[in-house]
Amino acid sequence: SNATSNKCLLCDMNCKTCEVNSTNCLSCGFSSLGYVVYLNANICVQQCPDGFYEDTSSKQCKPCNDGCSLCLGPLLTECSACKNISLTVYYKYYGFNTCDTLCPLGQYINSTVPNTCSPCSPQCVACEGISTNCTAA
Repeated sequence: SNATSNKCLLCDMNCKTCEVNSTNCLSCGFSSLGYVVYLNANICVQQCPDGFYEDTSSKQCKPCNDGCSLCLGPLLTECSACKNISLTVYYKYYGFNTCDTLCPLGQYINSTVPNTCSPCSPQCVACEGISTNCTAA
């Protein structure tokens, strides 16, 4: 409600609830076109920004796990891309949406593509540096 006129005013069309002014959203509903909108820093958005994922139960943008720069959910197994945080570097598993500080068995840290693991050559159980440098065969 508006304190000066003592009248209830409508929230912005994407806001389900708001306070202080029409665009300071507290919760989001559906857009005028019927798609779900998510609360991000008191604004209702169709798509959450990088570093956040769409939480469908709360209809809010929630931050990715510390190891993810892009994600589909809160877990390190739901990352689309990995990031470096302070001194910790995360690597994205080849073929999976997982970020970890090490690559899994059969994959190596690819120095030419940042934050990614690449598969070892078929003759290697484990490798290091390049796909054909077997550390276990």
